[in-house]
Amino acid sequence: MGSINGLKLAEGELGSDRGLRGLVNIWLSLRDNTDMWLEEAWLTNIVDSKVKRFLEQEVLDVAGAVALEGLKYYLFAPWAIYDLIRTGIDIAELKKALDKAFQAKSLYNLNPIHAKLGTPANLRLDLVRASGIRLRLAMVGLESGALRYVTESGEMLEKDLHTQALTQIQALAPECQQITNDIAALETKRIVAQNRFGTAGPGEKAVLAAQLRGLCDQIAQKRLALAKCTKVHPSTMRPRQ
Repeated sequence: MGSINGLKLAEGELGSDRGLRGLVNIWLSLRDNTDMWLEEAWLTNIVDSKVKRFLEQEVLDVAGAVALEGLKYYLFAPWAIYDLIRTGIDIAELKKALDKAFQAKSLYNLNPIHAKLGTPANLRLDLVRASGIRLRLAMVGLESGALRYVTESGEMLEKDLHTQALTQIQALAPECQQITNDIAALETKRIVAQNRFGTAGPGEKAVLAAQLRGLCDQIAQKRLALAKCTKVHPSTMRPRQ
């Protein structure tokens, strides 16, 4: 939302469909969820309403930000069996849906808002570049966590807002990549357990607490292994995507 707001304001106030007035018109045109996002086809095609509701509810409420990746680990947790029994869900149908889910990137897509912003009547990038308004859109690398900014001209800057971002970035050696994958998987499990902890009962909290301690220990060991690996197998440089 911040990116949409920033881009639209950076157009300047030339005309009733530009700048702040144009931004207000865009948001007023969004009346329901389908004006902003749509279900992915695999989710729409699920016939069993209980299975569909389970996937939507558990991914959003339990896995949270880790989405489908977190759902994988949630389903293997001790409390998952109780939840499945409670919902009265058809396990065979759930398995079919999960097979599709684990091959997908997400439950929803942003195609409607992408199409809206791709229309010159709603957003003019040439006006953004020529308006004289300074625009800085913050971006965080999903793998590196590095903070960078994109300007109104499309230039990428480092977090000091002055240095141009390098055209090449460090890439882990293949020998170390699996360790980072393991760390990411363990951190996903930890997030799922932490999210569950807040609503768990006393007995379940004891199980979760033990699981969290074990996960933290495993993550620490993996980070040490990664540090050793990168010393033996230094990172290489590759073009920034």
